[in-house]
Amino acid sequence: MRLFLIFLFIAFGNLFSQNLLDQKIDIDIQNSSLQNLFKELESKTGFIFSYDNSIIPDNEKISLTEKDRSFIEILETITKKYKFSFYRINDYIIINRSSSNQEADKPITGTITGIISDIYTGEPLIGASVYFIDSGIGSASDRFGKFRIAQIPKGRYTLKVSFIGYITRELQIDFTDERIQELFIELSPASVLTETIIVSDQAFGQVSAINRQLKANTIKNVVSSEKILELPDANAAEAVGRLPGISLIRSGGEGSKVVIRGLGPTYNSISIAGIKIPSTDASDRSVDLSIIPSEILAGIEIIKSLTPDIDADALGGNIDFQLSKAPHTGFKSQLRLQGGYNNLRDDFGNYEATYTFSDRFLNNKLGLIVAGHIERNQRGYDSFRALWEIPREKRINEKFAPMRAAQVDLAYTLTDRKKYGFNALLDLNIPNGSLYLTSFFSSRSDKSSVQNVNYYLKDVTIGRHLISSESEISIGSFSIGGKHLLFDLINFDWGGSLSNSRSALPFSNSYGFIQPDAYYSENLPQFPTADDIINAPARDLSGFYANSFYRTSSITKDHINSFQLNFEVPFSYSKNLSGKIKFGAKTNINQKERDNSSLYRSMYNYTNKNYVKYHSGYGKPGFKFDFVQSNGAPSILNYLDLSFNAGKFLNGEYLFPIGISEYELNYLMNNFLIDSAMVSQRTADLSDYDVNEKIYAGYLMTELNYDNLIEILSGVRYENTNDRLSGRKGIVPNEITEYDYDQNPVSLSYADRNYFNWFPVIHFRFLPLDWFDLRLVYSRSISRPRMDWLLPNTAINGSSFSVETGNPDLNPQLSDNFDAFLSFYSNEIGLFTIGGFYKNIKNLIYYRTGHKILSPAKEGFPDNWRGLTLNSPENNPYITKLSGIEFEWQSNLWWLSKPFNGIVININYSKIWSESHYPISYIKNTTLPKFPYLSSVVIDTVRSGKMPNQADNILNISLGYDYSKFSGRISLIYQGLSLYRIGSREELDIFTSPSTRIDLSLKYQLLEYLGIYFNINNLLNTPDKAYQQSEDFPNTLQYFGRIVDLGVVLEL
Repeated sequence: MRLFLIFLFIAFGNLFSQNLLDQKIDIDIQNSSLQNLFKELESKTGFIFSYDNSIIPDNEKISLTEKDRSFIEILETITKKYKFSFYRINDYIIINRSSSNQEADKPITGTITGIISDIYTGEPLIGASVYFIDSGIGSASDRFGKFRIAQIPKGRYTLKVSFIGYITRELQIDFTDERIQELFIELSPASVLTETIIVSDQAFGQVSAINRQLKANTIKNVVSSEKILELPDANAAEAVGRLPGISLIRSGGEGSKVVIRGLGPTYNSISIAGIKIPSTDASDRSVDLSIIPSEILAGIEIIKSLTPDIDADALGGNIDFQLSKAPHTGFKSQLRLQGGYNNLRDDFGNYEATYTFSDRFLNNKLGLIVAGHIERNQRGYDSFRALWEIPREKRINEKFAPMRAAQVDLAYTLTDRKKYGFNALLDLNIPNGSLYLTSFFSSRSDKSSVQNVNYYLKDVTIGRHLISSESEISIGSFSIGGKHLLFDLINFDWGGSLSNSRSALPFSNSYGFIQPDAYYSENLPQFPTADDIINAPARDLSGFYANSFYRTSSITKDHINSFQLNFEVPFSYSKNLSGKIKFGAKTNINQKERDNSSLYRSMYNYTNKNYVKYHSGYGKPGFKFDFVQSNGAPSILNYLDLSFNAGKFLNGEYLFPIGISEYELNYLMNNFLIDSAMVSQRTADLSDYDVNEKIYAGYLMTELNYDNLIEILSGVRYENTNDRLSGRKGIVPNEITEYDYDQNPVSLSYADRNYFNWFPVIHFRFLPLDWFDLRLVYSRSISRPRMDWLLPNTAINGSSFSVETGNPDLNPQLSDNFDAFLSFYSNEIGLFTIGGFYKNIKNLIYYRTGHKILSPAKEGFPDNWRGLTLNSPENNPYITKLSGIEFEWQSNLWWLSKPFNGIVININYSKIWSESHYPISYIKNTTLPKFPYLSSVVIDTVRSGKMPNQADNILNISLGYDYSKFSGRISLIYQGLSLYRIGSREELDIFTSPSTRIDLSLKYQLLEYLGIYFNINNLLNTPDKAYQQSEDFPNTLQYFGRIVDLGVVLEL
């Protein structure tokens, strides 16, 4: 933790704290080994020396007497004598063999390497700018603070090192004689210019993110590990959702999937430590991010404009969750323990624990970092849903046709959610390079119970349903690779990885009860609202009988194996023009499979009464099993839960009736129905599939830097896609037909396809001033079709009189992307960016429904398809346009006077527009004067609308404050109106309502190694809402309550 780093000015005019390397020491050692000398220096300075024994001369003795001399001067004397080099990382002094005099016979071009770190903490500074003034030669520090500049022409230079939030340094470098120089550069926080130095987690994390964003060769947004831990985000999706242009799709009260620049989750790619993660969805290519605990991440980067060395399958962008490498500070560990409370369900059982361990071995050559996470949360919620229908067409002077509520549902949900996470990273430094091995695993399991009350306008029916289910989602990855310097010039890296996802529904039991003619409808208005139906006077409800019981299960597995090679060659044409050429290749092999099953039992006409025995009260004194007189079906009275209490359901807006017993119904299912009474539904088999997708890619790109004034990145990527598709086809008459074991109406179907694409990219960056730059980008990206839409499927469902087909000939969706961004930055401003983007998307895939097959022969269909409704995916012949503006300001107001100098600000706002076209199919009837008196024609057309899940306005505000050992942050997320579902006509469109959420996080550092924190999620108890056509017709209302957490952080 950096919060304890507070230094007061020293009296008598000293303006800055002394660098620990400048401390004065006395030393007197005679005829001793270098190892003993290093130990003596350790005892006098507090630093720890790290070196490889092989570089120490055998039997070499040293005598050294120094009095009141600085530690750094003594180091320089020793290293110069023995031709060593050194650098400092935190409390470590790293000793290496100097290479400055090696290979002198080679052409004179210089190489400079080094590490940039904070002068007080020794923390590496990521993304620091390192360049020679009045030249085009430069670089930036990597994730470990390291940098390397090669191919430097002979001459004398001034090296400028800058990092937003820190004082810039300039160093004189002479390459007239030496060919290689190694530097350790320490920068001071800009806040040393005020009365105190405050380097809090909030401020350091913000500064780190700003500099990484500025030095990137593309347009990206960054979330630092410090910011992740400062905010009370439930998972990785919530952390991503605070960045510009990002909106969330929520599930169970927490963010689950991410929308980037108005493009839904299936159009974006997700990676962990650069390894692509396969989809967790059974149908599309999206990844559920709620399973990834944010506490074990080292940072998050969102790349919004791709470069040729990145996979092209991201129309919106690529999200990379980063893992940390073991720092050179030696042993370090952290334990976070947290308890929580869910006020909606009055549940004190929430908990969370995270442990992180890191250390380095073999004289810092071998590093290991391990992190583990476990948590449990109650994610229950109250919900309301209404479905609206159009009883007649609109009339003159009516803007829309009138609507009435056709169905209203109330649901009380309990979800016991548990998550587990683990990652490990092993790295080994070898001569001229390094090797690494990473492993990551994360999972989520839900145990849910949903009580439903369903009001139907038709037949004035009320239904009761209980759904009892368990679900599991997991992702994992393993990778191995290396980075090497070849011939002292070429940077070469390689890597291989295995990643997988698994989504399983071991069981979902659905128990349905129904009572027709359940309420009085005589006094309902002509167009009843949802409240009209709920509040209609009820009849005697003792007639509820068991209707339909279901048990479904499914499993989806997705695997990606990949291997890649990358080469990077730096060059310099002159002092003013330098750059690098990069090229490489990659292979992705993706295999996905899905297996569904479903069992069904119609209870109202089931003649086997043995289920009476499978009630927990059977055989006990006074046991009575009730049947409904009208049809002899089991009564709901046998399965009531008298202890159920829904509390202030939907914030007290509605009353919820007595619950149904989950225990009794699961007892019946598991002990009798599942083995003796259920009918297998073959319709479930029609959605099974196996897909194998191979993508072979290669790229070439170059980066040019002219005088640190103009930077140009250009290149092209090639990707070849091969698909092997195995789907299903068949005819299933209805859901209750029972087949013999040797009968199977479902058979396999196969298809193959191959296509390739080129992806040109050009980035232009103009840096006329030290505090301003302009970026212009053009790129092309791809989104491949959903797996289930590609399949050669034909599923004829006799229950719904429909036929669903896949389309192996679907074209991939391609987008031409244009970006323009201005950035203003300084120690006082922080980072202010404003820019815009435009996307031109062709071949967008949509799903056409409602096409009635009237003339099968004319349309090329079999005659037995006549009268069926065809549902099938197809490419949009129209261009989809998407544009937006993004604004962001990040700043640490250290330069203000007390008490305002502890303020940390993050503000971003996005405005997004889109226009697409969606399929509509309907039958147009024309009256004829003679037989057959009516002509019917199917009309296939489109209607325009914006992209689904695209929020019009997105606003994030985070206001933090640091003072001494206290740190606090309050944050606001506003997500504007978005289209949830497009209807066949305007009245049937469903919109997600605007929402505002406020979270609070407070932290206090009790001791150097012990801190406490307090979080409140959803401070305002904001519900999620949606409506159909207008807010007069509510579609959904969900309350999740507030989550309160109290935790401790222990640093070891």
